[in-house]
Amino acid sequence: MSHSNPNLSVTREIRFKQTPMLRTAAPGSSNKFLIAGQGVLIFKFKTAVTPDFSTELSFSKADNSEGIRLIMNAGYLKLFRYKGQHAEVLFETAKGLPNDKNAFFWVSLDSNNRCYRFGTGEARLETLVFEYFFSSTQSNSFLHNLTDYNFNAALIQPMRLLRDPVQNHVPMKVKGMDELTITDVASAAFMPKANLNSIGQQLYENVAGKKFVLNDDDFPDFAQAIEYSIATPGCWCYETLKTKSDNKPAGLSKQIYLRITLGQNGGESPGIPYVMEVWPPGCFSSIHNHAGANALIRVLHGEIKVHLYPYLGAPKTYNPEGAVFGKGDVTWISPTLNQFHQLVNPNPDGPSCITIQCYMYDADDSGHYGYFDYIGADNQVTSYEPGSDCDFLKFRKIIRKEWENRNK
Repeated sequence: MSHSNPNLSVTREIRFKQTPMLRTAAPGSSNKFLIAGQGVLIFKFKTAVTPDFSTELSFSKADNSEGIRLIMNAGYLKLFRYKGQHAEVLFETAKGLPNDKNAFFWVSLDSNNRCYRFGTGEARLETLVFEYFFSSTQSNSFLHNLTDYNFNAALIQPMRLLRDPVQNHVPMKVKGMDELTITDVASAAFMPKANLNSIGQQLYENVAGKKFVLNDDDFPDFAQAIEYSIATPGCWCYETLKTKSDNKPAGLSKQIYLRITLGQNGGESPGIPYVMEVWPPGCFSSIHNHAGANALIRVLHGEIKVHLYPYLGAPKTYNPEGAVFGKGDVTWISPTLNQFHQLVNPNPDGPSCITIQCYMYDADDSGHYGYFDYIGADNQVTSYEPGSDCDFLKFRKIIRKEWENRNK
């Protein structure tokens, strides 16, 4: 399908040494593309981007006789095509690299569409810095014969090598087979469940069923009862949220929500893998990441707005209006996409939002970084170990009792 993002599959990438921004597994041993003429290299710098910093990254034939070279420094980015000793400038930017220790970068080669792209943060069109399209006379078989990527190992740390180039905007909302239409596929408005990686599909199947709901036959007023508990002094949700709010710095009293966990931590996720999160009206999370894990988020009640960031510590979101998800909607996170976000209940006057979140590391993730990193009140990256405010079954009993006693 032309709209699928092939960067999702763990079978289509090489991972390198562990990094704090995108958690990875075993070191890679090759500097060849997985397929000649195409791929994405995600990397970061080992040193600060000072005014005199400069390095290069090239894609070349196996003998390095011909290729494309990108010069990167604080002042500009300059793209060359070279053959032997001859070099031709193809493109130059008026602005260079950001001086941001949290930033990482990506370069995409797409020989089929004769396109070279460079971006900052997650490898997607939304984080694009520049792109260059080769003419048919420039490319011929040249791009298809590029097999190697070359870099200064003293300055550049590879993070991931993806098989397929960045081509299309990546939809955030997931649809299952029985919901997906021909128009959905043609417009690339939704991510088909089948295009998630295998773990993403597994998580989807666990939480997307028709009976995976708050209000069931046993407790048909569960959502309403949670709203009552949030709004009523003396009730569990109200008092727990008040304690959290009182402990927040000035101006962040609304940066609160409840984490109601389901089951135990089996060692395959950051924290307990299934979490029901309760977002009171107007409340929001910090800007945070997800330990390089896969995740699914389904809205069970109300609405949630998602602001995405190219990397943790980025000065601004690339979707400032946010993507809003309503009851029944599902969004997704992979190790390389949608990792950095902020969640907001966009309705200051209600209703509350209730979501189910589920997390799981990739099968070959041997690092198992057990923390979510977030931007703290001092604007620094801080680590947080995912905890629990209450077990789900206990929470349900508390809420039921409060609901039953509300008029007494």
